[in-house]
Amino acid sequence: MRWLASAVLWAVIFSQHPQMRLVPPRLELHADSSGFASGRIQVLNSGGEPLDIRQVVPSCKCASATVLKNPVYPLEVGEILVRVNTQQWKDTVGTVELEIETNVARQPTRYTVIVRRTP
Repeated sequence: MRWLASAVLWAVIFSQHPQMRLVPPRLELHADSSGFASGRIQVLNSGGEPLDIRQVVPSCKCASATVLKNPVYPLEVGEILVRVNTQQWKDTVGTVELEIETNVARQPTRYTVIVRRTP
């Protein structure tokens, strides 16, 4: 077991690029009685260089995303705060897509936020 932990740590330290993992894999929110929902996405960097979150672009004007920690250094955790205003929605369930631009990939990473609200 000690060998495995050492191997993982060695791989992380000597990795040339940042590695991003988003937790949870998909965010599910419930709007409050005023129609607003908010939640946090954890951004894990398991690579060997800092992860730079360049921008987060929501698919609609009803949502906003704020990067709370940037850059995310190796073996550290950052956060993205997501807020959604469902007051103008006609359906009780909606989806907001986030495009997360980083130094990990050339194309933005797509992330899904599902919001439920009571009519």
